[in-house]
Parts: sequence; C-alpha cells; structure tokens
Amino acid sequence: MDSELKPHFPYPIFFDGSFVTDKELPDDTDVVLDLSNAPDDRKWQALIFMQTHQERIMQMYRVHFWINLPGNNDFAAFFQYVGVKTASAKGLDPQHLKGILKVA
Repeated sequence: MDSELKPHFPYPIFFDGSFVTDKELPDDTDVVLDLSNAPDDRKWQALIFMQTHQERIMQMYRVHFWINLPGNNDFAAFFQYVGVKTASAKGLDPQHLKGILKVA
C-alpha cells in the first residue's frame, strides 16, 4: 500500500483484518486512509482514487480499502471493535477495544 497510497496521500493509514488475529489462515486486510485533517481537494482525490482502484487493489493485494472523512463513519474505531462473539470466546468484555496498526 506504500507504493499505492503514500505518494498521493501522505496521511495516516490504519491496518486491520484477519492477519492481525489468531486466525490460522488469514485471508484479507482492511486498510483505512485517515483523511480527517486533509484539505478538501485531497479528500475528493482519495474518493476518486478509491472508486477507480478499489477492485484492482482487492484483487492484487486482498485489501478492503476505506477512507475516514470528518463527519462520516470512523472506520478506524469500527475496526477496533472486538464483537460479542469474539469477546466471549476470548474471555473479554464486549466493549474491549482491540489494537490495530497505524502507519503515519
């Protein structure tokens, strides 16, 4: 993702997906480009980039690509949610937040 995103969008990127779990055969990665503090023209460019390249990125890298924009869903927070089923299996409180990777 470094070669795909950083040259155009030098903003924080969050990584999650089954590869950061104890899943025996992880199959995908979730990537969130955080444009919360980006100027409006960069936000627009990122939306166009996602629409244009999302399918190719998924096929090449097995990556689901998301963008954080102010006033919309916070995907980085969403991917920290453990969930009731996983929390129960691991003996955690369902409100427990898991760590995700941030590359700034």
